[in-house]
Amino acid sequence: MSVIDICNKPIFILKNSTISDVIKKLLENNLSRLIVVEDKKPVGIITEKDI
Repeated sequence: MSVIDICNKPIFILKNSTISDVIKKLLENNLSRLIVVEDKKPVGIITEKDI
């Protein structure tokens, strides 16, 4: 089972994204965390507390 199978509508951010990209995506989608992906594979999570 993959992360995509578990989540209803996962919102991803690329590993090399800037902090401003992360903040923008969190605010646009009213989220507190994003899945970080590299080469279409999840490699971590970034949360609003990390920022």
